[in-house]
Amino acid sequence: MLGLRNEILSTTSFGPRAHLEGVNIPPGLKLPPLDLVRLEAEQLPECQRDGIGSIRAVFYSQKRGIVTGDNDDRPLPEPLAWNTSFPNLFKFSYFAHTQDVPVELLEPVIFTLKMFIRVLEESTEDQLRAIGHYLPNQDAKKANYVMLANSRFKLCQHLMKSVIDRPAEAMPYFEAAVQADQLNMGKATKAPWLANPLLWTQYCEARTLAGVFTDETKVALEHALMAMDSPKV
Repeated sequence: MLGLRNEILSTTSFGPRAHLEGVNIPPGLKLPPLDLVRLEAEQLPECQRDGIGSIRAVFYSQKRGIVTGDNDDRPLPEPLAWNTSFPNLFKFSYFAHTQDVPVELLEPVIFTLKMFIRVLEESTEDQLRAIGHYLPNQDAKKANYVMLANSRFKLCQHLMKSVIDRPAEAMPYFEAAVQADQLNMGKATKAPWLANPLLWTQYCEARTLAGVFTDETKVALEHALMAMDSPKV
């Protein structure tokens, strides 16, 4: 008990932890200071109201990467404009352990994770490499899968928290995660819910809490019960 108490005190003292599911955190990675994250979170509503284009025009250049200016090639997709305008909030939202996000930052983090999912879905490989989301030695397809999986997982975790309680809003992201999981496993398994029981049980929980009682939910419940008996749970 004393060890657990010390661990809790240590975690509290050092602030939010960085955590990703299924992958190691890059060596030396540090979360941005909370005061900078809060500052960007305070600026977010104004940009949501007025539009990100009125805050900063961001462009992508084949030669110079991410730049700002008047006539540099074509504009970046809107999600990347948000990403480059709120770098600390985006980094914190993606890397911070879901249990460590302060309550007052939950709504900004939810918005940011939704936008980061769009960054990963709507940007080209060149753009994602230029901004640093894909490292030079990383396979783009694998990197995209891992980043989308973690972004969707964290977004759903936040939406399912009791202080937020929006399971219906989490549904499309759970469904996208389940579909991506099935595609990634391919023919390796005929029962993906056994390979990733946490995802499938939470997906089923979201359908139930959202009041979606369909044949698909019934099948999902059966899969979730099988997953709960899995030794991986």
